[in-house]
Amino acid sequence: MAWVGNWQNQFGSILRITSDAEGRIEGNFETALEDSGFYGQSVPVIGFHRGNCIGFVAVRCIAEFPSRHEARYSEARYSPEAAR
Repeated sequence: MAWVGNWQNQFGSILRITSDAEGRIEGNFETALEDSGFYGQSVPVIGFHRGNCIGFVAVRCIAEFPSRHEARYSEARYSPEAAR
């Protein structure tokens, strides 16, 4: 499956995949959620794919807290329709 292109989820956020070579995903992510800490910014994305399965992470450092780690999980469904 080819992953390169623009993908939009049910919330209107956009995942732009620029490379899917050798099982890796690279690109950027722009959230449509105004209450997000990185709304209005493009955040780098890296990940992996195999067949029709994909996993990726977008990371933006807001501040450094050496003794505090926070992990959040969210699920979104992306459709192959070009983001407008």
